[in-house]
Amino acid sequence: MEGNEKELNNVKVMLRSVLTSSKEETTEKPHLNPFCYQKFGYRNLDAFIESMPDVVKISRTPTGEIYHAVADESTAHIAKMVSKVYYKKRKSLKPARRRPAPRSAPFHSPWRSQQHIVLQPLRPWPGKRPPPKRTSRSHGLDYEAQQSQTRPYGRNLTGQQHHHLTVHTDGGRRKVDFQGPARLLLETPNQKQTQSYSVNRFEQPPRFRKLHEQQTPTTEYPVKKASPPRSASSPSRPPKKTSPKTLVQPVDMAKIKDGKKYYDTLIEYCKSNHISDLKFETMPSRLGQVYCYASSTNINKRVYGSGDLFGSSVEAEFAACRTACVELGLLNECVSILSCHTRHTFKTIDKLHEETLEELDFYENHIKQTLFASVTRNLKSLKDWYNYHEKMFEEEKEKILKHTDDLRKWITEYSDKLVDELMQTFARNANIISQEKYKLEQLQQELKEKIKLINKSKVKDDIEQIQKDIINESTNIKHFDIPLFIPKNQKNFLLEK
Repeated sequence: MEGNEKELNNVKVMLRSVLTSSKEETTEKPHLNPFCYQKFGYRNLDAFIESMPDVVKISRTPTGEIYHAVADESTAHIAKMVSKVYYKKRKSLKPARRRPAPRSAPFHSPWRSQQHIVLQPLRPWPGKRPPPKRTSRSHGLDYEAQQSQTRPYGRNLTGQQHHHLTVHTDGGRRKVDFQGPARLLLETPNQKQTQSYSVNRFEQPPRFRKLHEQQTPTTEYPVKKASPPRSASSPSRPPKKTSPKTLVQPVDMAKIKDGKKYYDTLIEYCKSNHISDLKFETMPSRLGQVYCYASSTNINKRVYGSGDLFGSSVEAEFAACRTACVELGLLNECVSILSCHTRHTFKTIDKLHEETLEELDFYENHIKQTLFASVTRNLKSLKDWYNYHEKMFEEEKEKILKHTDDLRKWITEYSDKLVDELMQTFARNANIISQEKYKLEQLQQELKEKIKLINKSKVKDDIEQIQKDIINESTNIKHFDIPLFIPKNQKNFLLEK
Protein backbone atom coordinates (compact mmCIF):
# COMPACT_ATOMS: atom_id res chain seq x y z
CA MET A 1 0.00 0.00 0.00
CA GLU A 2 2.81 2.42 0.82
CA GLY A 3 4.42 1.72 -2.57
CA ASN A 4 1.14 2.44 -4.43
CA GLU A 5 0.60 5.67 -2.49
CA LYS A 6 4.14 6.78 -3.26
CA GLU A 7 3.71 6.00 -6.97
CA LEU A 8 0.32 7.78 -7.02
CA ASN A 9 1.95 10.86 -5.47
CA ASN A 10 4.66 10.74 -8.14
CA VAL A 11 1.97 10.64 -10.86
CA LYS A 12 0.19 13.62 -9.27
CA VAL A 13 3.43 15.61 -9.06
CA MET A 14 4.20 14.86 -12.73
CA LEU A 15 0.71 15.87 -13.97
CA ARG A 16 0.72 19.06 -11.90
CA SER A 17 4.17 19.99 -13.21
CA VAL A 18 3.21 19.36 -16.85
CA LEU A 19 -0.04 21.32 -16.66
CA THR A 20 1.56 24.15 -14.66
CA SER A 21 4.36 24.59 -17.19
CA SER A 22 1.80 25.37 -19.93
CA LYS A 23 0.74 29.01 -19.86
CA GLU A 24 -2.44 28.51 -21.90
CA GLU A 25 -5.31 26.19 -21.15
CA THR A 26 -4.72 22.56 -22.03
CA THR A 27 -7.44 21.00 -24.15
CA GLU A 28 -5.83 17.61 -24.59
CA LYS A 29 -6.39 14.78 -22.14
CA PRO A 30 -3.17 13.38 -20.62
CA HIS A 31 -2.38 9.93 -21.98
CA LEU A 32 -1.48 7.42 -19.28
CA ASN A 33 -0.46 3.82 -19.57
CA PRO A 34 -3.63 1.73 -18.91
CA PHE A 35 -1.64 -0.39 -16.49
CA CYS A 36 -0.90 2.77 -14.50
CA TYR A 37 -4.47 3.75 -13.55
CA GLN A 38 -5.78 0.16 -13.54
CA LYS A 39 -3.23 -0.62 -10.88
CA PHE A 40 -4.87 2.02 -8.68
CA GLY A 41 -8.36 0.51 -9.23
CA TYR A 42 -9.74 2.79 -11.99
CA ARG A 43 -11.38 1.41 -15.12
CA ASN A 44 -10.62 4.32 -17.45
CA LEU A 45 -8.61 7.52 -17.63
CA ASP A 46 -11.57 9.87 -17.04
CA ALA A 47 -12.34 8.30 -13.67
CA PHE A 48 -8.68 8.49 -12.71
CA ILE A 49 -8.44 12.22 -13.56
CA GLU A 50 -11.75 13.07 -11.84
CA SER A 51 -10.46 11.39 -8.67
CA MET A 52 -7.71 14.03 -8.37
CA PRO A 53 -9.51 17.39 -7.91
CA ASP A 54 -6.47 18.69 -6.03
CA VAL A 55 -4.29 18.21 -9.14
CA VAL A 56 -6.47 18.70 -12.26
CA LYS A 57 -9.53 20.92 -12.65
CA ILE A 58 -11.78 20.11 -15.61
CA SER A 59 -13.87 22.79 -17.34
CA ARG A 60 -16.40 21.72 -19.94
CA THR A 61 -17.10 24.07 -22.86
CA PRO A 62 -19.05 23.67 -26.11
CA THR A 63 -15.79 22.79 -27.84
CA GLY A 64 -14.69 20.14 -25.36
CA GLU A 65 -12.96 19.79 -22.03
CA ILE A 66 -10.24 22.13 -20.74
CA TYR A 67 -7.77 20.92 -18.14
CA HIS A 68 -6.35 23.36 -15.59
CA ALA A 69 -3.56 22.69 -13.12
CA VAL A 70 -4.40 23.16 -9.44
CA ALA A 71 -1.29 24.73 -7.90
CA ASP A 72 -0.15 23.88 -4.40
CA GLU A 73 2.40 25.54 -2.12
CA SER A 74 5.34 23.97 -3.95
CA THR A 75 4.19 24.97 -7.48
CA ALA A 76 2.49 28.32 -6.84
CA HIS A 77 5.66 30.29 -7.66
CA ILE A 78 6.14 28.29 -10.89
CA ALA A 79 2.56 29.04 -12.01
CA LYS A 80 3.14 32.72 -11.26
CA MET A 81 6.35 32.74 -13.30
CA VAL A 82 4.74 30.91 -16.24
CA SER A 83 1.80 33.33 -16.27
CA LYS A 84 4.23 36.27 -16.66
CA VAL A 85 6.07 34.78 -19.64
CA TYR A 86 5.54 36.85 -22.81
CA TYR A 87 6.11 35.29 -26.21
CA LYS A 88 6.70 37.56 -29.15
CA LYS A 89 4.69 36.57 -32.19
CA ARG A 90 6.69 36.21 -35.36
CA LYS A 91 5.24 37.93 -38.39
CA SER A 92 5.95 36.46 -41.79
CA LEU A 93 6.97 38.76 -44.60
CA LYS A 94 4.30 37.35 -46.90
CA PRO A 95 0.94 36.02 -45.80
CA ALA A 96 0.54 32.31 -46.47
CA ARG A 97 -1.69 31.70 -49.47
CA ARG A 98 -4.26 29.13 -48.48
CA ARG A 99 -7.64 28.10 -49.77
CA PRO A 100 -10.73 28.47 -47.60
CA ALA A 101 -11.32 25.63 -45.20
CA PRO A 102 -13.87 23.03 -46.38
CA ARG A 103 -17.28 22.87 -44.78
CA SER A 104 -16.43 19.53 -43.23
CA ALA A 105 -13.59 21.08 -41.24
CA PRO A 106 -14.24 21.14 -37.51
CA PHE A 107 -15.53 24.36 -36.03
CA HIS A 108 -13.27 26.02 -33.53
CA SER A 109 -14.79 28.32 -30.96
CA PRO A 110 -13.48 31.92 -30.99
CA TRP A 111 -12.92 31.90 -27.22
CA ARG A 112 -10.33 29.15 -27.43
CA SER A 113 -6.98 30.45 -26.29
CA GLN A 114 -5.01 28.41 -28.85
CA GLN A 115 -4.82 29.38 -32.51
CA HIS A 116 -5.63 26.55 -34.90
CA ILE A 117 -4.17 26.67 -38.39
CA VAL A 118 -5.49 24.16 -40.90
CA LEU A 119 -2.87 23.57 -43.55
CA GLN A 120 -4.42 23.78 -47.01
CA PRO A 121 -2.85 22.75 -50.34
CA LEU A 122 -0.45 25.18 -51.88
CA ARG A 123 -1.72 27.21 -54.80
CA PRO A 124 0.14 26.01 -57.91
CA TRP A 125 2.07 28.36 -60.09
CA PRO A 126 0.42 29.67 -63.27
CA GLY A 127 0.23 27.11 -65.98
CA LYS A 128 -1.29 23.71 -66.49
CA ARG A 129 0.83 21.93 -63.94
CA PRO A 130 -1.32 19.82 -61.62
CA PRO A 131 -0.44 19.84 -57.90
CA PRO A 132 1.07 16.68 -56.43
CA LYS A 133 -1.07 14.29 -54.48
CA ARG A 134 -0.58 13.12 -50.93
CA THR A 135 1.27 9.87 -50.63
CA SER A 136 1.15 6.98 -48.23
CA ARG A 137 4.36 5.20 -47.35
CA SER A 138 4.34 1.56 -46.45
CA HIS A 139 7.33 0.32 -44.52
CA GLY A 140 8.11 -3.34 -44.25
CA LEU A 141 9.84 -4.93 -41.31
CA ASP A 142 13.26 -4.55 -42.97
CA TYR A 143 13.90 -0.81 -42.85
CA GLU A 144 17.49 -0.85 -44.14
CA ALA A 145 16.53 -2.77 -47.28
CA GLN A 146 13.94 -0.14 -48.20
CA GLN A 147 16.32 2.77 -47.60
CA SER A 148 18.61 1.55 -50.40
CA GLN A 149 15.78 1.93 -52.92
CA THR A 150 13.48 4.78 -53.82
CA ARG A 151 10.36 4.66 -51.69
CA PRO A 152 7.31 3.88 -53.79
CA TYR A 153 4.40 6.24 -53.56
CA GLY A 154 1.33 4.15 -54.20
CA ARG A 155 -2.34 4.92 -54.11
CA ASN A 156 -4.18 4.88 -50.82
CA LEU A 157 -5.99 1.65 -50.06
CA THR A 158 -9.75 1.52 -50.07
CA GLY A 159 -11.16 2.29 -46.67
CA GLN A 160 -7.86 3.62 -45.35
CA GLN A 161 -8.30 6.23 -42.64
CA HIS A 162 -7.12 9.71 -43.66
CA HIS A 163 -6.41 12.25 -40.98
CA HIS A 164 -6.81 15.98 -40.80
CA LEU A 165 -3.55 17.77 -40.00
CA THR A 166 -3.97 20.72 -37.64
CA VAL A 167 -1.12 22.87 -36.35
CA HIS A 168 -1.71 24.64 -33.03
CA THR A 169 0.45 27.71 -32.46
CA ASP A 170 0.58 28.58 -28.80
CA GLY A 171 2.93 31.36 -27.80
CA GLY A 172 5.49 30.55 -30.48
CA ARG A 173 5.23 26.79 -29.93
CA ARG A 174 3.71 24.24 -32.30
CA LYS A 175 1.66 21.12 -31.95
CA VAL A 176 0.39 18.91 -34.76
CA ASP A 177 -2.85 16.94 -34.42
CA PHE A 178 -4.19 14.19 -36.69
CA GLN A 179 -7.96 14.12 -36.56
CA GLY A 180 -10.96 14.03 -38.91
CA PRO A 181 -11.05 13.32 -42.67
CA ALA A 182 -8.95 15.46 -44.98
CA ARG A 183 -7.54 14.85 -48.44
CA LEU A 184 -6.06 18.24 -49.27
CA LEU A 185 -2.57 17.97 -47.76
CA LEU A 186 0.24 17.96 -50.28
CA GLU A 187 3.87 17.01 -50.44
CA THR A 188 6.62 19.44 -51.30
CA PRO A 189 6.77 20.27 -54.99
CA ASN A 190 10.38 19.14 -55.34
CA GLN A 191 9.62 15.46 -54.67
CA LYS A 192 9.18 13.12 -57.59
CA GLN A 193 5.87 11.28 -57.55
CA THR A 194 5.59 8.50 -60.08
CA GLN A 195 2.46 6.42 -60.42
CA SER A 196 1.37 3.83 -62.92
CA TYR A 197 -1.36 6.01 -64.31
CA SER A 198 0.00 9.60 -64.20
CA VAL A 199 3.24 11.58 -64.04
CA ASN A 200 3.62 14.68 -61.88
CA ARG A 201 5.27 17.59 -63.67
CA PHE A 202 5.02 20.05 -60.79
CA GLU A 203 8.42 21.61 -60.12
CA GLN A 204 9.62 23.69 -57.21
CA PRO A 205 10.56 27.26 -58.17
CA PRO A 206 14.34 27.87 -58.25
CA ARG A 207 14.18 30.60 -55.62
CA PHE A 208 12.70 28.17 -53.07
CA ARG A 209 14.82 25.18 -54.07
CA LYS A 210 18.09 26.60 -52.71
CA LEU A 211 16.40 27.79 -49.51
CA HIS A 212 14.88 24.36 -48.97
CA GLU A 213 18.25 22.64 -49.49
CA GLN A 214 19.86 24.89 -46.89
CA GLN A 215 17.16 24.40 -44.25
CA THR A 216 16.49 20.68 -44.73
CA PRO A 217 18.75 18.80 -42.28
CA THR A 218 20.53 15.64 -43.37
CA THR A 219 19.42 12.46 -41.58
CA GLU A 220 20.88 9.01 -41.17
CA TYR A 221 18.48 7.59 -43.79
CA PRO A 222 18.19 10.08 -46.67
CA VAL A 223 15.35 9.86 -49.13
CA LYS A 224 16.31 9.99 -52.79
CA LYS A 225 14.77 12.99 -54.45
CA ALA A 226 14.83 14.03 -58.07
CA SER A 227 13.09 16.83 -59.86
CA PRO A 228 11.39 15.68 -63.07
CA PRO A 229 12.18 17.64 -66.24
CA ARG A 230 9.82 20.33 -67.26
CA SER A 231 7.41 19.42 -69.98
CA ALA A 232 7.88 21.04 -73.34
CA SER A 233 4.18 21.83 -73.45
CA SER A 234 4.24 23.82 -70.24
CA PRO A 235 4.71 27.53 -70.89
CA SER A 236 7.83 29.20 -69.63
CA ARG A 237 7.39 31.87 -67.03
CA PRO A 238 8.45 35.39 -67.95
CA PRO A 239 11.35 36.76 -65.91
CA LYS A 240 10.32 38.94 -63.03
CA LYS A 241 11.82 42.24 -62.09
CA THR A 242 14.52 41.94 -59.52
CA SER A 243 13.69 43.42 -56.17
CA PRO A 244 15.88 43.85 -53.10
CA LYS A 245 16.01 40.64 -51.08
CA THR A 246 14.17 40.65 -47.81
CA LEU A 247 15.43 38.76 -44.80
CA VAL A 248 13.45 35.61 -44.06
CA GLN A 249 12.92 34.85 -40.43
CA PRO A 250 14.23 31.37 -39.63
CA VAL A 251 11.77 28.74 -38.46
CA ASP A 252 12.84 26.46 -35.65
CA MET A 253 12.23 22.86 -36.59
CA ALA A 254 11.89 20.12 -34.03
CA LYS A 255 14.68 17.57 -33.79
CA ILE A 256 14.47 13.88 -33.00
CA LYS A 257 17.34 12.13 -31.25
CA ASP A 258 17.99 8.39 -31.52
CA GLY A 259 15.07 7.95 -33.90
CA LYS A 260 16.36 4.58 -35.10
CA LYS A 261 15.93 3.23 -31.58
CA TYR A 262 12.21 4.05 -31.56
CA TYR A 263 11.76 2.59 -35.04
CA ASP A 264 13.48 -0.71 -34.11
CA THR A 265 11.43 -0.95 -30.92
CA LEU A 266 8.20 -0.44 -32.86
CA ILE A 267 9.27 -3.04 -35.46
CA GLU A 268 9.85 -5.61 -32.70
CA TYR A 269 6.43 -4.78 -31.27
CA CYS A 270 4.81 -5.33 -34.67
CA LYS A 271 6.58 -8.68 -35.04
CA SER A 272 5.52 -9.87 -31.60
CA ASN A 273 1.89 -8.81 -32.22
CA HIS A 274 1.75 -10.25 -35.78
CA ILE A 275 1.36 -6.89 -37.49
CA SER A 276 2.59 -7.54 -41.01
CA ASP A 277 3.12 -4.01 -42.25
CA LEU A 278 3.97 -0.68 -40.62
CA LYS A 279 2.55 2.22 -42.62
CA PHE A 280 3.30 5.91 -42.33
CA GLU A 281 1.35 8.80 -43.77
CA THR A 282 3.83 11.63 -44.25
CA MET A 283 2.23 14.98 -45.02
CA PRO A 284 4.37 17.95 -46.06
CA SER A 285 3.46 21.57 -45.59
CA ARG A 286 5.09 24.96 -45.57
CA LEU A 287 5.61 27.56 -42.85
CA GLY A 288 6.29 30.81 -44.63
CA GLN A 289 8.96 29.81 -47.15
CA VAL A 290 10.21 26.75 -45.26
CA TYR A 291 8.99 23.26 -46.08
CA CYS A 292 8.31 20.89 -43.23
CA TYR A 293 6.86 17.45 -42.62
CA ALA A 294 4.45 15.77 -40.26
CA SER A 295 3.83 12.04 -40.13
CA SER A 296 1.49 9.56 -38.49
CA THR A 297 1.16 5.80 -38.23
CA ASN A 298 -1.85 3.59 -37.58
CA ILE A 299 -1.42 0.62 -35.23
CA ASN A 300 -4.44 -1.41 -34.17
CA LYS A 301 -6.85 1.27 -35.43
CA ARG A 302 -5.17 3.95 -33.37
CA VAL A 303 -3.27 6.89 -34.85
CA TYR A 304 0.04 8.07 -33.42
CA GLY A 305 1.30 11.40 -34.76
CA SER A 306 4.71 13.04 -34.82
CA GLY A 307 3.47 15.85 -32.59
CA ASP A 308 5.42 18.60 -34.36
CA LEU A 309 6.83 19.68 -37.71
CA PHE A 310 10.24 18.39 -38.80
CA GLY A 311 12.68 19.33 -41.50
CA SER A 312 12.61 15.91 -43.20
CA SER A 313 10.11 13.12 -43.67
CA VAL A 314 12.38 10.56 -41.98
CA GLU A 315 12.57 12.61 -38.79
CA ALA A 316 8.79 13.04 -38.83
CA GLU A 317 8.35 9.25 -39.13
CA PHE A 318 10.85 8.67 -36.31
CA ALA A 319 8.85 11.13 -34.18
CA ALA A 320 5.66 9.17 -34.89
CA CYS A 321 7.52 5.99 -33.82
CA ARG A 322 8.58 7.70 -30.62
CA THR A 323 5.00 8.74 -29.84
CA ALA A 324 3.77 5.19 -30.49
CA CYS A 325 6.49 3.68 -28.29
CA VAL A 326 5.70 6.03 -25.43
CA GLU A 327 1.92 5.61 -25.76
CA LEU A 328 2.18 1.81 -25.93
CA GLY A 329 4.49 1.69 -22.92
CA LEU A 330 7.37 0.13 -24.84
CA LEU A 331 10.00 2.27 -23.08
CA ASN A 332 9.14 1.07 -19.54
CA GLU A 333 7.59 4.41 -18.62
CA CYS A 334 4.65 4.43 -16.22
CA VAL A 335 3.34 7.80 -17.41
CA SER A 336 3.54 9.22 -20.94
CA ILE A 337 3.05 12.88 -21.70
CA LEU A 338 0.91 14.00 -24.60
CA SER A 339 2.60 15.21 -27.71
CA CYS A 340 1.22 18.68 -27.01
CA HIS A 341 3.50 18.90 -24.00
CA THR A 342 6.59 17.74 -25.87
CA ARG A 343 6.86 21.20 -27.35
CA HIS A 344 8.24 22.40 -24.02
CA THR A 345 11.82 22.19 -25.24
CA PHE A 346 15.02 23.57 -23.82
CA LYS A 347 14.30 26.78 -25.65
CA THR A 348 11.18 27.30 -23.56
CA ILE A 349 13.15 26.55 -20.41
CA ASP A 350 15.82 29.05 -21.45
CA LYS A 351 13.12 31.63 -22.11
CA LEU A 352 11.66 31.04 -18.67
CA HIS A 353 15.16 31.38 -17.26
CA GLU A 354 15.67 34.66 -19.08
CA GLU A 355 12.31 35.96 -17.87
CA THR A 356 13.25 34.98 -14.34
CA LEU A 357 16.59 36.77 -14.60
CA GLU A 358 14.88 39.88 -15.97
CA GLU A 359 12.40 39.79 -13.12
CA LEU A 360 15.23 39.43 -10.62
CA ASP A 361 17.05 42.39 -12.20
CA PHE A 362 13.86 44.44 -12.00
CA TYR A 363 13.43 43.62 -8.32
CA GLU A 364 17.10 44.36 -7.68
CA ASN A 365 16.82 47.79 -9.30
CA HIS A 366 13.60 48.45 -7.44
CA ILE A 367 15.30 47.54 -4.17
CA LYS A 368 18.30 49.73 -4.93
CA GLN A 369 16.24 52.74 -6.01
CA THR A 370 13.29 52.75 -3.62
CA LEU A 371 13.92 50.40 -0.74
CA PHE A 372 17.62 51.03 -0.15
CA ALA A 373 17.13 54.65 1.01
CA SER A 374 14.25 53.79 3.33
CA VAL A 375 16.12 50.80 4.72
CA THR A 376 19.18 53.01 5.31
CA ARG A 377 17.08 55.57 7.18
CA ASN A 378 15.44 52.90 9.25
CA LEU A 379 18.80 51.36 10.07
CA LYS A 380 20.17 54.74 11.10
CA SER A 381 17.18 55.48 13.33
CA LEU A 382 17.44 51.99 14.78
CA LYS A 383 21.13 52.53 15.47
CA ASP A 384 20.41 55.87 17.20
CA TRP A 385 17.69 54.24 19.26
CA TYR A 386 20.10 51.46 20.19
CA ASN A 387 22.83 53.92 21.22
CA TYR A 388 20.39 55.98 23.31
CA HIS A 389 19.05 52.96 25.14
CA GLU A 390 22.54 51.57 25.58
CA LYS A 391 23.57 54.83 27.23
CA MET A 392 20.48 54.75 29.47
CA PHE A 393 21.26 51.18 30.36
CA GLU A 394 24.83 52.04 31.33
CA GLU A 395 23.63 54.91 33.55
CA GLU A 396 21.06 52.73 35.28
CA LYS A 397 23.66 50.03 35.66
CA GLU A 398 26.05 52.46 37.39
CA LYS A 399 23.26 53.60 39.73
CA ILE A 400 22.37 50.05 40.62
CA LEU A 401 26.01 49.14 41.26
CA LYS A 402 26.48 52.22 43.47
CA HIS A 403 23.33 51.46 45.42
CA THR A 404 24.49 47.87 45.80
CA ASP A 405 27.85 49.01 47.21
CA ASP A 406 26.13 51.35 49.68
CA LEU A 407 23.79 48.62 50.77
CA ARG A 408 26.64 46.16 51.22
CA LYS A 409 28.58 48.72 53.29
CA TRP A 410 25.56 49.49 55.50
CA ILE A 411 24.89 45.79 56.04
CA THR A 412 28.52 45.24 57.03
CA GLU A 413 28.52 48.13 59.54
CA TYR A 414 25.16 47.23 61.02
CA SER A 415 26.11 43.58 61.36
CA ASP A 416 29.33 44.52 63.20
CA LYS A 417 27.40 46.79 65.57
CA LEU A 418 24.79 44.15 66.20
CA VAL A 419 27.45 41.56 66.93
CA ASP A 420 29.09 43.89 69.47
CA GLU A 421 25.77 44.51 71.24
CA LEU A 422 25.06 40.80 71.35
CA MET A 423 28.48 40.11 72.82
CA GLN A 424 27.99 42.75 75.51
CA THR A 425 24.52 41.43 76.37
CA PHE A 426 25.88 37.93 76.55
CA ALA A 427 28.66 39.04 78.89
CA ARG A 428 26.21 40.86 81.23
CA ASN A 429 23.87 37.87 81.27
CA ALA A 430 26.79 35.59 82.02
CA ASN A 431 27.74 37.71 85.10
CA ILE A 432 24.14 37.78 86.35
CA ILE A 433 23.81 34.06 85.89
CA SER A 434 27.01 33.44 87.82
CA GLN A 435 25.81 35.65 90.70
CA GLU A 436 22.40 33.99 90.83
CA LYS A 437 24.07 30.63 90.78
CA TYR A 438 26.22 31.58 93.74
CA LYS A 439 23.15 32.75 95.71
CA LEU A 440 21.32 29.55 94.90
CA GLU A 441 24.21 27.48 96.14
CA GLN A 442 24.20 29.41 99.44
CA LEU A 443 20.44 28.87 99.87
CA GLN A 444 20.86 25.17 99.24
CA GLN A 445 23.59 24.99 101.85
CA GLU A 446 21.45 26.83 104.43
CA LEU A 447 18.52 24.56 103.71
CA LYS A 448 20.64 21.50 104.21
CA GLU A 449 21.84 22.84 107.59
CA LYS A 450 18.26 23.53 108.72
CA ILE A 451 17.20 20.04 107.68
CA LYS A 452 20.05 18.59 109.71
CA LEU A 453 19.04 20.71 112.68
CA ILE A 454 15.44 19.58 112.49
CA ASN A 455 16.48 15.98 112.28
CA LYS A 456 18.65 16.33 115.36
CA SER A 457 15.88 17.97 117.50
CA LYS A 458 12.47 16.44 118.54
CA VAL A 459 10.46 18.98 116.65
CA LYS A 460 9.66 16.45 114.06
CA ASP A 461 8.20 14.01 116.55
CA ASP A 462 6.14 16.76 118.14
CA ILE A 463 4.74 17.73 114.80
CA GLU A 464 3.74 14.16 114.08
CA GLN A 465 2.02 13.85 117.51
CA ILE A 466 0.12 17.05 116.92
CA GLN A 467 -1.08 15.78 113.57
CA LYS A 468 -2.35 12.56 115.15
CA ASP A 469 -4.20 14.45 117.88
CA ILE A 470 -5.87 16.64 115.31
CA ILE A 471 -7.05 13.60 113.42
CA ASN A 472 -8.51 12.02 116.62
CA GLU A 473 -10.34 15.18 117.60
CA SER A 474 -11.91 15.47 114.20
CA THR A 475 -13.32 11.94 114.45
CA ASN A 476 -14.78 12.64 117.91
CA ILE A 477 -16.51 15.75 116.69
CA LYS A 478 -18.34 13.75 114.07
CA HIS A 479 -19.85 11.33 116.62
CA PHE A 480 -21.07 13.93 119.16
CA ASP A 481 -24.50 15.60 118.80
CA ILE A 482 -24.00 19.24 119.30
CA PRO A 483 -27.19 21.34 119.22
CA LEU A 484 -27.05 24.25 116.95
CA PHE A 485 -28.92 27.35 117.87
CA ILE A 486 -29.49 29.82 115.11
CA PRO A 487 -30.87 33.16 116.11
CA LYS A 488 -33.66 34.80 114.29
CA ASN A 489 -31.79 37.87 113.66
CA GLN A 490 -29.41 37.32 110.84
CA LYS A 491 -25.88 38.33 111.40
CA ASN A 492 -23.57 39.44 108.71
CA PHE A 493 -20.18 37.90 108.88
CA LEU A 494 -17.24 39.69 107.44
CA LEU A 495 -14.81 37.38 105.89
CA GLU A 496 -11.28 38.52 106.00
CA LYS A 497 -8.06 36.97 105.20
